[in-house]
Amino acid sequence: TKTKYNKNIVKPSPLFIFQRKQAIDITTKINIMKSIVIEQTMPTELTSTGAS
Repeated sequence: TKTKYNKNIVKPSPLFIFQRKQAIDITTKINIMKSIVIEQTMPTELTSTGAS
């Protein structure tokens, strides 16, 4: 029973780390997307004002 108990303790930790990594990846992806959107919208605004 001890080995089974130990296995149960070991199993969730990699899953937890994986979930944490996924959460971090999602947040970084959102930040990257935001920065890309800002980079894309800023030049278009500048060019549109310059053209007008």
